[in-house]
Amino acid sequence: MDNMVRRYCKAHNIPSFSLFNSAFDSGIPTAEIMADAGICFTPNGRIYTGFRHYPAFDLDLEDSPCILLVRDPRDMLVSMYYSVLKSHVVPRGSHKFLKRRREAASMTIDEFVLKRADEYLLSFRKYQQKLPPQSLTTYRYEDIIYDKAEWLKNLVSKLGLPKDPELTRSIALEFDIFPETEHQERHIRQVHPGNYKTKLRTDTVNQLNEILGEFLNFYDYTDASWEPHKSELDTTHYRPGEPLKLPYKFINHLLPGCTRLEYQYPPRRLARKVKRPDNDYLTRYPRISIVVPSYNQGQFIEQTLKSIIDQAYPNLELIVVDGQSTDNTVEVIKRYAQHIKWWVSELDEGQASAINKGMSHATGEILAWLNSDDCLVPGALFRVADQFNLSEDTDVVYGHRVLINEAGEDVGKWVMPSHRKFILTYADFIPQETMFWRADLWQRIGGSLDESFRFAMDWELIRRFVDADAKFKLLPVFLGQFRMHEMQKTSANIETDGFKEMEIIRKQCQQKFSSHPVMQNLYYRMQRASFFSFVIRARFTELLWQAKLLKIT
Repeated sequence: MDNMVRRYCKAHNIPSFSLFNSAFDSGIPTAEIMADAGICFTPNGRIYTGFRHYPAFDLDLEDSPCILLVRDPRDMLVSMYYSVLKSHVVPRGSHKFLKRRREAASMTIDEFVLKRADEYLLSFRKYQQKLPPQSLTTYRYEDIIYDKAEWLKNLVSKLGLPKDPELTRSIALEFDIFPETEHQERHIRQVHPGNYKTKLRTDTVNQLNEILGEFLNFYDYTDASWEPHKSELDTTHYRPGEPLKLPYKFINHLLPGCTRLEYQYPPRRLARKVKRPDNDYLTRYPRISIVVPSYNQGQFIEQTLKSIIDQAYPNLELIVVDGQSTDNTVEVIKRYAQHIKWWVSELDEGQASAINKGMSHATGEILAWLNSDDCLVPGALFRVADQFNLSEDTDVVYGHRVLINEAGEDVGKWVMPSHRKFILTYADFIPQETMFWRADLWQRIGGSLDESFRFAMDWELIRRFVDADAKFKLLPVFLGQFRMHEMQKTSANIETDGFKEMEIIRKQCQQKFSSHPVMQNLYYRMQRASFFSFVIRARFTELLWQAKLLKIT
């Protein structure tokens, strides 16, 4: 939410500052921010955001409007567990954070939340003591998550900022995302309230209710108060076992599938027989190196590895990099060791770090990575090799996406419109699990992923491909299967690293266009226009495919 505020302030040239984010980026634990950091604060003229807890020094807030945003601490503790365990970016030079990560890996989620619950109660009491009631406005996350535009409008009024309805709507639309699936390494979490009940044991919830009772009662977090807004959830998302409802079908006719990571129809069996391209067309088989980064995906990694090995591609180099999983991942990897060129299971600093480690062992002419819960469509590698053989000018190949559920059933399709580079300045719609590129291009752009990115590392890589004048080719085939599963549904928070990283990439594109703010604003409008154009083109392409007027195999 503070990202929305900062975006609004930036558009009106109002200085905003986050002491905690700045400290974190510098590798300084927030608990170690010293009292003299209070010099960063001035009585007026700035917006201060991103407080994780009240600082170790007092602030003169009597004449300053204060905004306190609270969330059900039970949901927050669940989110913290997954952040510490895997997805949160590691502060620069922070050995303490890595120690916390190792500690979290040794605990169950129930043990973790009970150990950390007291922190929230202490923080709550500190805010009660320090924030002046006469200038304090408190919002509950659960009350604003489904109407961010109204919240931002109200906040602008409370803070006395210039009113800008168009900007308010634009920011709210951009941040109004409700991911139905998680990606543990990308820090994407489920955002719907009351999610802790799907992750914690009943006895754990009861203990949390006792420990946090003072907080829960003060902010009215009764069972009824956090229950998700059924009018929002049940009419826009299909749930397995339920009939599709009319509002969902209506929305499904308006938006293309490639703008939604959710069930698009009831589960269907995947087609098992896929016609491969005639091997006579392949004058040679270029070596394809695929890196599989993994962490605690033991129930899915076997299907991932089999989907690669069963391609039966004669010049395959398979590399697996595991982040010292605590489940049965290593056992599965060992079963397929004879098909793997190199593998390791050790602590790493996140997904990008693991992929870079794997790529350093890759010797293929064509490179890719495949996450350990995704799969390749049968025949995919032959089709990719065929395209690279046919066109020496092609640098990057990608295809259409199949959405699959935990059982490996087809629950949706991403049918992509023809490739246009400009949309990549605003959003990344290239399905990562379908993307392959030449090794010489990889070396030209630096030979590594940017490890400072936790969520958008693939988009950042694609932007460097574009800057290197790479030639992209969208193949008329489904190449990859993106899995949505239960483990993902309670561990997604796109509103932290996700939005921050996407905004970094968009801003970089604007700054390359011009250093003048007026021209950058014009460029931003062009980016938005390209997004709406993409949505229209994607829906039209999808309709042609559904009418069998466009062949995608």
